Amino acid sequence: MNSSMHYPIMIIISCKNNKEAKKIGKSLINNRLAACVQIIKKIKSYFIFNENFVSDSEALMLVKTTHEHYEAIVKSVNQLHSYEIPEIISFKMDNINEAYVNWLFNQVEKIS
Repeated sequence: MNSSMHYPIMIIISCKNNKEAKKIGKSLINNRLAACVQIIKKIKSYFIFNENFVSDSEALMLVKTTHEHYEAIVKSVNQLHSYEIPEIISFKMDNINEAYVNWLFNQVEKIS
């Protein structure tokens, strides 16, 4: 394993509703791709899609994992998600308490 790729990230994923977010979240946890998934049940999103203004209620997922799992998560989300272009954005977690990051690393399956 390349240790430079082993660092914690948070991924945000918007979903059409809470049911879809739960389905994706449970899959990520059960497959040990994520240590924790939090779901914010109702957010309001505004955007342009296919040249039309869209205003939708969505659910937002906060996924805690490691960078080495990002591609597998993208693949899984694309298979389970209803959107043509799902929002999947990751952020490196720089300031995180040591006990939490150790727990996170122990929860996700190691990739060799």
